[in-house]
Amino acid sequence: VDCETCKLPNPWFERENVPAVIRNCAKNWKALETFRFDSLVRRFGDMRWRFSDTHGETESLKTYKVYCQSLEGQTDDAPLAIYDSQFGYDERNVLLDDYQVPPCFQNDLFDCLENEEERPPYRWILIGPARSGTGLHVDPVGTHAWVTLIQGCKRWILFPPDSSSCNVQLHNPQIPSA
Repeated sequence: VDCETCKLPNPWFERENVPAVIRNCAKNWKALETFRFDSLVRRFGDMRWRFSDTHGETESLKTYKVYCQSLEGQTDDAPLAIYDSQFGYDERNVLLDDYQVPPCFQNDLFDCLENEEERPPYRWILIGPARSGTGLHVDPVGTHAWVTLIQGCKRWILFPPDSSSCNVQLHNPQIPSA
């Protein structure tokens, strides 16, 4: 689906609950440059970034870059990756101006909440070297994510919504991405 044909809220793929690739939504985003790893290290290298919403471990991007370039970071079967949902709440919030929510995703039911603190995490920056990734999971709060890849490549494995968690071997805790 081209982004130009995806201007209306609740497009057909959302109504029918099917995954879709939406092309050309990011072609004019400043984020295509500002979200690249080296650019983030230059601008926010001394800031601490989160590795998980559940554990809260953090590290500076400068230190993380050293890890990514180390033998361990280049050979680990499941290398550490940044999963930071807090970047919109500190001085990194300037990054929010560097992308736009595609028109077909403008409707957000969580906008109805009166208190921002009630809102679950809903935007992340994910950064990882080769072989990093998430384990098999259901998106937080059962939502459906829209994802824009800025650098590198990512593989997705998607299952129909009516798939049994037993049939796809969905575990808690997650099985590693490798």
